[in-house]
Amino acid sequence: MLKNALAVMGKKKRFSRSLHTENDTPAKAAAVRYWKALGYNVYENTNNNVPDLTIETENARFYSEVEIKRIWTGEAFQYDTLQIPERKRKYIGLDLPCTFMVFNNEQTHVFLCEGSTLITAPLVEVPNRYVHEGEYFFQIPITELKLVKVPV
Repeated sequence: MLKNALAVMGKKKRFSRSLHTENDTPAKAAAVRYWKALGYNVYENTNNNVPDLTIETENARFYSEVEIKRIWTGEAFQYDTLQIPERKRKYIGLDLPCTFMVFNNEQTHVFLCEGSTLITAPLVEVPNRYVHEGEYFFQIPITELKLVKVPV
């Protein structure tokens, strides 16, 4: 419990316009291709307090938050766990459920992670090139995720 409390107060990566420009548009485009191929309607959200996309059909409606892991190339993921930044916790418990999408560098494959999976995932401090200490990530075993190919 103390670890979770500390994580919430941990450091967070500052917004980077250049990283956003490099990753946001291709990640959203790949997500749109994926959801539309499954027959969903996709709407981009401009409100920063909700995830990137709203996905819906006649019978379902949910959010989708997208990101690209540039270190992951090709289909094979080189780690046993996937890390999703703790700062994305704000997307859990909104008016709609959220599916997190983590794409590989080429946006040909994606891990799908339901928001409910994050609730039980351990938080781990992970030093990285953007925040050397104090940034926490949900660490999810890849066995709990769905890996799918993204339509071209």
